[in-house]
This record gives sequence, structure tokens and C-alpha cells, in this order.
Amino acid sequence: MSGADDADRDQDGIAELPVRILFALVEDPRRQNEPCSLARLAGRLEVRQSTLRRTLALLEDAGLVAVRLGEDGGGEVELTAIGRATWLELADDPDDASRRGDAAPG
Repeated sequence: MSGADDADRDQDGIAELPVRILFALVEDPRRQNEPCSLARLAGRLEVRQSTLRRTLALLEDAGLVAVRLGEDGGGEVELTAIGRATWLELADDPDDASRRGDAAPG
């Protein structure tokens, strides 16, 4: 894959990247409540680390994640309590569930 293809893929998914990041941080039950390395997260999401770090900066400014950068250029990220609560609220949104047709019986 060429650099141009990578750039196109990054641009195509940039709008959804914050949600993909939050999902990736909660979807693996073995890693819940544990930090995730930036390299691992970038690999899982198939985005450049620079793109990931820019998006994480926005999520961190919003209070949804905490990012710790190492002196070696690496780092790790984890959901904050606010980030986890926000994700749970989004995941349990009854309006969203009714649009998908999977609303809880009531």
C-alpha cells in the first residue's frame, strides 16, 4: 500500500476515529481498566501514530481519556471515569437502540 493510500484511508475514517478509539479501549475484556500502548492501539485501528495522537489530544481535552507519553516517544492511553461513563451512556442510548431495531423490551 502506498503512502497516498494510507493518507486516503486516514481521511476516510478521521470523523469516526474518536468513536473507534473509545470502542477499542472498552471492547477487550482482558484489557478493561488497563492502559493500552499507543503503538498497539494504532496497529489495531490501522492508523498512523501521528493521527492517533492528534485525535487522542482532542479526547484528552474533553476529559475522556488520559494519555501518558514516555521519554522514548511511546506511551499509553486509558479511559477516564468520564470517558467510561460517556461510553456506557452512548452504548445504552435507548433512542439509538430504537433506531437500530434492538430496543430492550418494555
